[in-house]
Amino acid sequence: MSKRKRLPASISTGDRISDLPDSILSHILSFLSTKLAVKTSILSKRWKPIWLSVPTFDMFRLFPDHVLDSVMQSRDPKLPILLFRLKCSEPENFDSLISSATQRGVQTLDLNPMCVPLKTKTLSDILNCKTLTVLKLTNIYINDEEVPQVNVSSIKTLHLDTVHFGRSEKHIISFFLAFPVVEELQWQTDEQFVFFGRKFIPQTGGTINCFPNLLRANISDIDLISFFSHSRALLLNVKQKPQLEIVQIPMFYNLTQMELVFNVQERWGAKWEWILKMLQQSPNLQHLIIHEERENENGINDKKWEDPKIVPECVSSRLRTCLFRSCRGTKSEVKFAEYVMRNSKVLGTMTIHCFAFIGINKMDEILQKLSVCPKSCKLIFD
Repeated sequence: MSKRKRLPASISTGDRISDLPDSILSHILSFLSTKLAVKTSILSKRWKPIWLSVPTFDMFRLFPDHVLDSVMQSRDPKLPILLFRLKCSEPENFDSLISSATQRGVQTLDLNPMCVPLKTKTLSDILNCKTLTVLKLTNIYINDEEVPQVNVSSIKTLHLDTVHFGRSEKHIISFFLAFPVVEELQWQTDEQFVFFGRKFIPQTGGTINCFPNLLRANISDIDLISFFSHSRALLLNVKQKPQLEIVQIPMFYNLTQMELVFNVQERWGAKWEWILKMLQQSPNLQHLIIHEERENENGINDKKWEDPKIVPECVSSRLRTCLFRSCRGTKSEVKFAEYVMRNSKVLGTMTIHCFAFIGINKMDEILQKLSVCPKSCKLIFD
């Protein structure tokens, strides 16, 4: 019996992508920059209007002002903008573009105007935009005018990168008070935070009542921790010694997770005293990460850890995990790990990840010291 031969499957020669619904095509174009999305309009008549419904405005290059205006004005004003991302070199219509975005129900604003001052009216448009939930500002100046009164601020995620403020310390505090529902904050500076050419340090003697709903804070200036006392998770990129004679560490009653990333170039003899103070001020801390970015301790010479007379509350009854990333095997690190393992009643795991440069012999020495330490937790070492 002869086998029936299969006929080759027919191959469609049509434009299957263009046959997709407008909503799907618009979603696909939302992953492109606005410049590339606009270019698809020359493919065919079918594609010509699609880019106008894309819910993102992503202009991350230098364009003439009339191009930016044309792209924005060509859109249906009734269509919401999920993401408005703009990086440009001092456009004359920068403020009008932001105003247009806030009027179109924008949800995420990502602005990098290359150090252009942000006018009070524009800031007012941003803060009073009820649909806005994510605000990212990079290379921008907040001038000396008064921060506008906000009726309802809906911004829950705030990212600041190299944002400079004016002369008044009250002005910066007023700015942060304008974000009462922020849950995630990132504040990154290349150098020590400055405004108008000098170092800014909050001098309120402790807590500044900003960000009452803060869940996560990631900051790069250790002297600014007073702003984040309500946070539940805190990541500190420690690049310089704190000015302890001026800045007091507030009480972190809500803090349950803390990561300290050290990259201090200068000598800091009181480093471990400062870590102890952070623990004393965080009574409900459950998870601690200590990360040393530098592969050697030249120029640091921190004093050896000394056990305090009173065990911090978080160490004795709250701390569940402790992690050393890039452990260099110094006496202070080993002594601190031993102290935590001896005094913690609920510690589940002590994890030590060592720098590769310290060698196998040094690692064995550390492991032997920690292995004989009385403990009820699991020791993870590599």
